[in-house]
Amino acid sequence: MTTYFNGLAYGLVSIFFLGSGFFALFQAALSHGFNRAMAVSVGIIMTDAVLIALIMVGFSSFIENEEVKFWLGVMGATVLVSFGISTWLRKKSLKESNVEGSSILTFWLKGVVLNGLNPIIAIFWIGAVGATGAFGYTMNAQAWFFGGFLTTILCLDVFKVLMIARLTKYFTAKALTNMNRVVGTVFIGFGLRLVAYLLEWF
Repeated sequence: MTTYFNGLAYGLVSIFFLGSGFFALFQAALSHGFNRAMAVSVGIIMTDAVLIALIMVGFSSFIENEEVKFWLGVMGATVLVSFGISTWLRKKSLKESNVEGSSILTFWLKGVVLNGLNPIIAIFWIGAVGATGAFGYTMNAQAWFFGGFLTTILCLDVFKVLMIARLTKYFTAKALTNMNRVVGTVFIGFGLRLVAYLLEWF
């Protein structure tokens, strides 16, 4: 159990993670409310858990394969830019126009796709699993550690979403449209950054 509490503590570093997942969470909370934003979070965390498990049982060599990383990067960049363009082009708040047609499953899949197709995420978890192994953690201890780490991420996401959702009432439809454009631009930027990484790596 000590390793679980260590994981809880180390999970606090995720406060400083401002990747595409954070902005997807932000946009969902602002435009769709708590439940759909948490669906994004759960999708991201479940993908993290699957990646960690695969790495722990020996799939890291497959994930680190150059061709696998390349195609994951291509698909990830395409998804990020596509999400960015669609978000940027929204003319009004989704809360006004599209909430009923946006199922929780759709937002869960968004979290899964954004996280699962990002090779940088996989590389991060490979490094994290490798580091815990270097410190002498057994597989059981690693499972407890990363369970704690992901628990902290989930709790932080709940806090973030609650805070963001409370701000929604202060935004007009025009402000939400502008926010969609900001988030859309950020998504496009992450996609282009991933393309730049691919060009550098390959």
